[in-house]
Amino acid sequence: MRTIHKQQLQIADTWTYLLPMNAKIIHIAEQNGKPMMWYIFDANEQRNESRLLRTYGTGHLVADNGQRHLGTVVLTSMPLVLHVFEVMP
Repeated sequence: MRTIHKQQLQIADTWTYLLPMNAKIIHIAEQNGKPMMWYIFDANEQRNESRLLRTYGTGHLVADNGQRHLGTVVLTSMPLVLHVFEVMP
């Protein structure tokens, strides 16, 4: 059986999250003024893996090294737009 969970995203250039093994990040958005990430995974999975995420602001240079765009968060609580990528292993 699979389940959906969420975590608050940090407002930083790069950060690492511990997620269940093979979790699929399905949505990035603002909720109650905070950037959030939703992911789906097998509820029976006991192992975790580190996932490296990176954010870029609009107009910033974006690295060309194996990144996958996850989504864009427009924060209404501050003048900030976060373009969120996962750095692929």
